[in-house]
Amino acid sequence: MLSGIENLTGGGGADILTGDANANILSGGAGNDTLDGGGGDDVLAGGAGADRLTGGTGTDTADYSASAAAVTANLAAGTGTVGDASGDVLNGIENLTGGAGADILTGDAGVNVIDGGAGNDLLAGGGGADTLIGGAGVDTVSYAASGVALAADLAAGMVAGGDADGDVISGIESVTGTGFNDILAGDGNANRLDGGAGNDSLRGGAGAGVRWSA
Repeated sequence: MLSGIENLTGGGGADILTGDANANILSGGAGNDTLDGGGGDDVLAGGAGADRLTGGTGTDTADYSASAAAVTANLAAGTGTVGDASGDVLNGIENLTGGAGADILTGDAGVNVIDGGAGNDLLAGGGGADTLIGGAGVDTVSYAASGVALAADLAAGMVAGGDADGDVISGIESVTGTGFNDILAGDGNANRLDGGAGNDSLRGGAGAGVRWSA
């Protein structure tokens, strides 16, 4: 019987870890684990193996910060591939935390917090007012799936239009626009501005080596 326990850590087997109404941290370790956060704002770290992560109610995070390899995780699809995310199934997860590799992290139509961590990451929030954090490395935010034109100014930390409405970005060096007429502006770093299709307006900042693609 467990009493007064908030967090659980599994071992090398196929663990089943279930939280409660509090904010729990569930760490599966190796093995094909099943983690269920229950209520509360939980952090679920499946570790290696094909894990099933269920956030439950609350605002829950799938944490891949310990992955030795780059991860790909997509909240809209509810799947993970590569690295510790390989074979993972994600349900009721709002937020993603990447590791030290070149992660590809994609949100859904809800409000997501996506933190790339170290590495050269590709972040896509999808719909909703998202917070996109590049972290260390040369990171890209992509709005290629948006159905409305994008305005982005990296110097001001501002993005607007379509999927970008309400988003907050930080630690982002490069932007991929939409298939429409985007307005993209860089900052003091070496940026890559990719307008995609459409008649785009691209403006570099003070950084050296700005790359354009329109």
